[in-house]
Amino acid sequence: MIKCGNFYLTSWVTTILKLVKQNSRVKEFKMTTEHKHGSMDTEVQEKTFAGFINWTTKTVIVCILALIFIALVNG
Repeated sequence: MIKCGNFYLTSWVTTILKLVKQNSRVKEFKMTTEHKHGSMDTEVQEKTFAGFINWTTKTVIVCILALIFIALVNG
């Protein structure tokens, strides 16, 4: 064991190895479940995307109008 401050490095290594093992178990579980293409409900994602496009369009229009206004004021 190597002492580093008040902690021993072996305890850190052991903790990291335990987390890696847990993550690999979770990945194995996720990979064994079957996925059927096209079965997911995407209504929420479609509404979010439509809202994002709407907000982006309005923001671009405001920016363009602000630039035109600045150009007209500075003459």
